[in-house]
Amino acid sequence: MAAFANGSLTVVAIAGTNALSIYDWLVEDADVTLKQPVAWPGAPSGAWISEGTQIGLDKLNAMSSGTQSLAAYLAAAAGTGKNRTLIFTGHSLAGALSPTLALYLFTQGGLSLPAWQAVNVYPTAGYSPGNQAFSQFFTSLFEPTGNTGTYQVWNRDVWNALDVVPRAWDYTTLTGLPTLYGNNLNSDAYLDVLGAQILGQVLSGRITSSCRRAS
Repeated sequence: MAAFANGSLTVVAIAGTNALSIYDWLVEDADVTLKQPVAWPGAPSGAWISEGTQIGLDKLNAMSSGTQSLAAYLAAAAGTGKNRTLIFTGHSLAGALSPTLALYLFTQGGLSLPAWQAVNVYPTAGYSPGNQAFSQFFTSLFEPTGNTGTYQVWNRDVWNALDVVPRAWDYTTLTGLPTLYGNNLNSDAYLDVLGAQILGQVLSGRITSSCRRAS
């Protein structure tokens, strides 16, 4: 994670999954069978995020530049005037972590939305970090704006309809993956995609898989 400032704009950018990291794949991405309740100020009853998302969030909050945390840096940046814009962004794993981090910082983390001219989130290809109650919590603070169905949006997950990752971890959107790419897959490819579908559905669980992208 890094924060960049240019004039009145500050961007917090988070890296996606490290393809060579087993920890990233198995823990931060796929540890979704355990749920962590979200008891941040303003959170609705029953809101939760996956344990993998919670672990990623904890690691981001533990990062610092010297002795300065991200929250402290952003509080100081906003203190230069209410004419500044803040954007959180990230891809894939970070497409789930960027909205979660933004929501945490402006509820539990002590930051104030009115201190900024605008605060927006721009995640891409993010999988669902939590359940429907968590999604509603997010949109209560970060209202989706822009042209739906295009990249010209804020506070929505921007993703390719042929990408499997943003379909996790919702049981419904993980259904039908073998035909996502047409009906001409060879048997090996079909079994690979079917296996990915079944594994994703098993991990998410039919009952508790009401996850929706929180952005």
